[in-house]
Amino acid sequence: MMRFVLCAVALAACGGDSKTPDASSSHDGAAATVQMVSCPATPAATVTTSGFMYSPQMVTINQGQVVKFMPAVDHNVAPGHNPTDSTIADPGLNVTFGATTCLMFTQTGMYGFHCVPHGFNGTVIVN
Repeated sequence: MMRFVLCAVALAACGGDSKTPDASSSHDGAAATVQMVSCPATPAATVTTSGFMYSPQMVTINQGQVVKFMPAVDHNVAPGHNPTDSTIADPGLNVTFGATTCLMFTQTGMYGFHCVPHGFNGTVIVN
């Protein structure tokens, strides 16, 4: 019963609401550089979760390529590293619990992401 309550609390804390940033815009009004797209037959990289970590923890792709995210049902993908660091925290880098989502990275840079309930990090490097 306690496990159910903890899961319910974690899901409620991470659930979407109307205040969640739209993947098509960033905090300053400019277009997001990470955009949700249909999954291609062969993405440039695939990120899953294994225990309490992303697998792989870091991927390197070229500008305009797609990363397929497939977190387990108890993990998600949220923008930025935890705690905050110098990686790009693009609002488009957002995948809900257990969802399969493909994201295209349209600008070069180092994009950090993390699992909200567990705090582990991952990184996409875009050349």
